[in-house]
Amino acid sequence: FFKQKTAYEIYQCDWSSDVCSSDLGTLPPPIISSFQRASLEAAKKAAPELPRGLLLETREIDWRETATRLGCKAIHPKWSELTAEWVQEIHKAGYVCVT
Repeated sequence: FFKQKTAYEIYQCDWSSDVCSSDLGTLPPPIISSFQRASLEAAKKAAPELPRGLLLETREIDWRETATRLGCKAIHPKWSELTAEWVQEIHKAGYVCVT
């Protein structure tokens, strides 16, 4: 029987027994997402190997140019603004659409 631990019960020394190191290689990298362009620029400079995502409150005219300049892999539109047409546009432009 294995007792599930809460985050408060897990200590650094527990990670080696709770997470198999061979599992870590199969996990996708984290995606760094932000509404703030300056934050995404800083992330690009500090960790260029990590994927970035552009969070959008509205459908901005220049979202493609902004995402390209920031090296984003994903677009995170506000769900209430999302349409099937916009999802197709995001995919056609080569981005993943995450809501």
